[in-house]
Amino acid sequence: MSFRYNSSGISDEFPLMPEGWYDFKIIEAEEMQSKKGNNMILVKCQVINNPDHTDVIHHYVTFLPPENKGAWINVAFRKAIGVPAGGDDVVDAEDWVGKRFKGFVVAEEGQDGIKRNKIQKVSPLKDGMKEPIGALKPSLAKTNDEDIPF
Repeated sequence: MSFRYNSSGISDEFPLMPEGWYDFKIIEAEEMQSKKGNNMILVKCQVINNPDHTDVIHHYVTFLPPENKGAWINVAFRKAIGVPAGGDDVVDAEDWVGKRFKGFVVAEEGQDGIKRNKIQKVSPLKDGMKEPIGALKPSLAKTNDEDIPF
């Protein structure tokens, strides 16, 4: 079976959100492994409290060995969403679903050459809070690209 479809004028690029802070809710969290074999959680985060944007961004939280410079990033993310972090913690992706946080969104080109929105910094979401607190600094939030699955 075949059919006709006129896609004239439809862009094949992802629509990008403007850079800035957004409120997010985790709608899915899936445990997986990075290319290097580290534990990782794929977090699907939906923008909330913003009628102009209801986008979903995929965010990867990688659990790097303690001697790795970026090992602290997963701790900062877990603190931002209010789950145990900083000790000998049991990590369960199911516990993350429904958690809320503030995320700073940027557009970044992936290894496949396609620009996508990415959450670059995170902070706890507090009622009535105008400015995020304890956010990750952009220069420190970088991880090894080999730990990102795309």
